[in-house]
Amino acid sequence: WKGLICANLRAVTSESFNAVYKNENIDIIEINAHCRQPATVKAGAGQALLKKTDILYDSIDNVTSKMDCDVSVKIRANVNGVDIFDIVENIESYPVKYLHVDAFNPGVEEADYEIINKIASKTSMHVIGNNCITTHEAYQKMLDSGADSVSVARAALDGDLTNIFK
Repeated sequence: WKGLICANLRAVTSESFNAVYKNENIDIIEINAHCRQPATVKAGAGQALLKKTDILYDSIDNVTSKMDCDVSVKIRANVNGVDIFDIVENIESYPVKYLHVDAFNPGVEEADYEIINKIASKTSMHVIGNNCITTHEAYQKMLDSGADSVSVARAALDGDLTNIFK
């Protein structure tokens, strides 16, 4: 095995991450401030952290200071009542290497490429673009919009990535 282990974790407090601090097998830990499933949001995790930024920033501070691995933060764009640009600016003040952006666009069947472009132009973090990437054209459009890399989870769930990486 020569790959990297990335653990995407959902939490409601910064103390929720205590269980992983001594795990030396994690190469990248991703703080999930993105998940929009109702049960997750109701519990105060996932995208709920975008409205509870004190918990989000405390979690980032604890993880970056207590883990000897790269840190990623996954956020969701276009959440009503959330200034995503202010959040990105604050995240950038920590030693976070990756910013994983779900460019969800309510009511639209494709990613919000414009928001990826705006975020990528305002940060030096490695931006991972995400949402509805199931074709080579969508993959290329995400890269052209400023993403440094692209998450293709939906296509991977279908079991066929061949049409994305032509």
